[in-house]
Amino acid sequence: MAKEKDILKPIQQLYKCNSIDLMMFSFVCGVKRVIPSASITSSIDLFIEYNDLTEEEYPKESALVTFTRLSKYFKNRLK
Repeated sequence: MAKEKDILKPIQQLYKCNSIDLMMFSFVCGVKRVIPSASITSSIDLFIEYNDLTEEEYPKESALVTFTRLSKYFKNRLK
């Protein structure tokens, strides 16, 4: 049986994440790439505004925790 490639192992973790969380993470990373001086919280605010979400639908504090968790995960896995 073929051995799973190391580069594909993080993909299994991706399937466990909410789509909205992955969208937010990608959006914030994109904003930070284009505007390095933008803060993570202001980027999350832009994501929430862009997607017309309410605080009840997507709490900012939860999004910040999620971004931090995903950031640590990808920095450790995709080097």
